[in-house]
Amino acid sequence: MSDNRPLSNHIMEIEWIDSSTKHGWDNDPNPGAVAIRSVGYVTEETSDHITLSESIALPSTASTYGCQTSIPKVAITKTRVLRNRK
Repeated sequence: MSDNRPLSNHIMEIEWIDSSTKHGWDNDPNPGAVAIRSVGYVTEETSDHITLSESIALPSTASTYGCQTSIPKVAITKTRVLRNRK
């Protein structure tokens, strides 16, 4: 069976700032931003975001990408390419 889905050979670590929230009663009025480090397959990159996927299905599987996170480039503080194969 032929499968022409794009598969990413680029694995990247991204450090970024995310918003945060608190629920319920609290004495601290500001939950503050949270520093995050994410690692995954780069499955899309545009002028405004990078999408990482935790998993990529093998050919002949119904769905292609698992657990995707799109990170706005304005929130990214650092990137590191862990694997970059063609």
